[in-house]
Parts: sequence; C-alpha cells; structure tokens
Amino acid sequence: MYGGFDKVGATKSNCKNYKRSINLYIGDYDAEMVVQCLMAKKEYCPSFSCDYSTTTDGALKIYRHNKYNLIFVPFTRIDNHNKNVTLGAALCFKKAFGYEPTVVVTDQDPAMKRAIEYVFPNDRHRLCMWHIMDKLSGKVGSDLCNTTDFKTRLCDIVWMDSITPKLFEKEWALIINDFHLNNHDWLKDIFHIRETWIPDYYREETMSGLMRTSSRSVSENHFFGKFCNPRCTLVEFLARFETALDHQRHEHRKNDHDCKYTRAATWSNFAIAKQAAEIYMRTIFLCLIGNTSSSSQLHFHELPTRR
Repeated sequence: MYGGFDKVGATKSNCKNYKRSINLYIGDYDAEMVVQCLMAKKEYCPSFSCDYSTTTDGALKIYRHNKYNLIFVPFTRIDNHNKNVTLGAALCFKKAFGYEPTVVVTDQDPAMKRAIEYVFPNDRHRLCMWHIMDKLSGKVGSDLCNTTDFKTRLCDIVWMDSITPKLFEKEWALIINDFHLNNHDWLKDIFHIRETWIPDYYREETMSGLMRTSSRSVSENHFFGKFCNPRCTLVEFLARFETALDHQRHEHRKNDHDCKYTRAATWSNFAIAKQAAEIYMRTIFLCLIGNTSSSSQLHFHELPTRR
C-alpha cells in the first residue's frame, strides 16, 4: 500500500523493542492497570458491569480455563442476523446480569457439568449433539458404521426435527435390537441421558440455534484467537478484547444497514421466494439460499424478520 517494505517505517526489531518497552512500563502493575481501566469505564458507562476478586495478600485472582490457556469465558447470544454477539467475558455472569441463563450447552466435560450445577442450579444443562454423534464410529466400530445402514438409521432419528420422544424411543429400540447392541455400554449410557441431548425432549425451550451443537462456542474461541494469544499481558488482552468487540459491533451495524437498504436477489420466480426476500433479514435469506440451492424446498422456522 505504501510502495514497499522500506516505506513501512519500522522493522521487526523496532516492534520487538517497542513491545519490550511496553512490558517494562507495565511492570508489576498489570492487574492494577486493568482494574483501574474497568472501574473508570464503569463510572462513565452506566450499563457496563464488572467485578473482580483478590487473594488474601491483595493479588488479583486469575482462573485458568483449559488446554487452550484461555483465562476468560465469553458469554454469547445470537443477533437478528444469526451471528454471534458477545455479551461479556467473565466468570460473574449471574452477578452482572442478575439472573441465570435458561439453557447452557456444552460437551460432556465433567468439570463443566459440576460447575454449571453449582453456579446455575436452576438452568437446564444440555449436551452438544454433534460431540456425541462424532464419537459414534469410535465407540461402536467403523465397520458397523461404514458397511451397514446402522449409522444412517440412527442419524435419521437423532437429527429429525419432527420426531416425538415416544417414537424416538421406539425407533432406537428397533435399531439396537436389529444390530444386537443391547449390551453396548456406551449406547446404553447415551440413551439413559437422552433428555439432555435429543431436542425432542426440550422443545418447549427457546434455543435460538444452539439446540444441536456447541459450535457457537468454538466459533467464538476462534474469533477471539485472531486478536489475542496466551502470551498477552492483562493490559494487552483488555485492549485487544475491546478491538475484537469493536469489530463485532461494526459487522452487526453493517448487516443492519445492508438489510435496511438492500434486497437480496431471488434465485427463482416462485412467489414464496420473493415473499421471503421481503420478510426475512437479508442475511437470513442468503443463508436459506445456500442451504436450499440443491433443493426446491424451503424450510422456514422461527427466523428473525424485518419487523
């Protein structure tokens, strides 16, 4: 953009030296600077909430999360464009918002299960369907899954939207009997907890696209991973986190603008397609086109409308 690397004005060594100078300036006041910044933001932004805790000797408590070295938990919801929106990044969600989330979707991590039961005793903990089904071949054997219709039949009832709990249990029993898997421990275990991962058992709850998978969480981790890394100081992390949120909010505003002032081109002359282009958000309509490009059928559920 500026005519070559010689026009950049800084070398890699300059950047490293600048980073070292920043770390020296921060010194032992890393946590204190972050707390001061957050407290100041709390004063001029009434809707902003934050909290922290310290050890007996006054040091800021830092909670390690998992193998990815994350020391924060992003809380996510879905906007009217079916995109992720970060509500906050904390371990004090309940205190900040004043209520528990209705549903929490995770994989089968036992530590998460215990923590959710302790912190959110009134919510419903659901398991990621994708994580469970992804284990199928490894648990029952690839030969059975690849050389028979066992996996196909099982997926048909697991991923079906219109099946009832009674029919699901009947079909499950038929499949298990047909393939002589009545004594398979893993299959018995996941059937025993079917109410925690089969959508038919919690249709009364509004899941907003989180029903089947925890991929939203994976997507959020990937998103923040582009801005942050485990080697960041707390001050750097806070600055990069704010940059990530600014990027996310910019995308949301852009989607709002495009939906308000533009219309997606329809791919056919069907009246239903033209009507959908007028009613549904542009981003949702384009998603529908991608999902139905090889089919003449459209499936509209509880999707965001322009109203």
